[in-house]
Amino acid sequence: MTRATHRIVTFIVLVFVVCAGPWGCALKHPQGPQSPTDEVRAQLKTIGLPVAAFPPEAHVDAPTSGKGMGALKGAGVGLAVGATPGMAIAGSIGKGCNGGGELGAVICGAALVFGLGVAAAGGTIGALGGTVYGAVTAESGSKVDAAQAELKSALIQADVQMMLRNHVLEMVRDSQLNFVAVDDEDRGANGQPIDYKALASTSIDTVLQVSVPQLGLAGESGINPPIKLFMTARARLVRTADGVEMYAEKFDYRSDGTSKFLEWAADEAQMFRQEIERGTRTLAEDIVRLVFPAEPVRDSAPAAQSATLPST
Repeated sequence: MTRATHRIVTFIVLVFVVCAGPWGCALKHPQGPQSPTDEVRAQLKTIGLPVAAFPPEAHVDAPTSGKGMGALKGAGVGLAVGATPGMAIAGSIGKGCNGGGELGAVICGAALVFGLGVAAAGGTIGALGGTVYGAVTAESGSKVDAAQAELKSALIQADVQMMLRNHVLEMVRDSQLNFVAVDDEDRGANGQPIDYKALASTSIDTVLQVSVPQLGLAGESGINPPIKLFMTARARLVRTADGVEMYAEKFDYRSDGTSKFLEWAADEAQMFRQEIERGTRTLAEDIVRLVFPAEPVRDSAPAAQSATLPST
């Protein structure tokens, strides 16, 4: 064993010992959402729940916008796949062509040209085949446009921000804390955030702001791949007396199943609507369990109490 090899082996052993010891390893998995501290939870008495004043950033575009784009994607994939064997041959020959004199250089050159020729021929055949496959597999542009319009309409009608807020209210109805629905007719006016300090005069000491900043459909790359719904929610605790943020956390949701793009939009986007309902309910459960761990998660009617923001 050389000295350099010995050093490498010693380093690996040390890393293993450190990572197996009580300190753990520096490379750790990202932590999941965290609960508020006991100090923060001790301050909570009457909690107002407003509806977020902004629409979520939505990603409901089709993976491929029509048969033309499908053919183009297919050609690219087919070109790459078809050229791979020839490029592998050329690469192997290039690495092995060291020495051999003039005769070896001639032989290597000829073999290299052969490998590149195989890559070109394979790429051409692959591109042609991929073009046909992409054109056949991709949905027509008119169907894609109609599906996208259906999904966007369903998203607007769902009012995701209101849905998430109401699900949270459902699950804390019998809480020992006092939860109040905060109503504001101008929650989206001019895109201005609500001044939560104004709620201090209504006996609300804390605001729990829940929102869905982003949602959409996503999946693996491809011409018409199966895709799933993803949603991101945020929860913030803000003290109304001074507007200080006491807690903030992010929550993620991914649908269990996957479906093709047109399937999500079929029957007036019924599957999309149902999954949004399921996703917001799951996110609300996650938020309640984490922010109020001593409180049971319930499935009941929203709290009857409500408060209106004072006019300024």
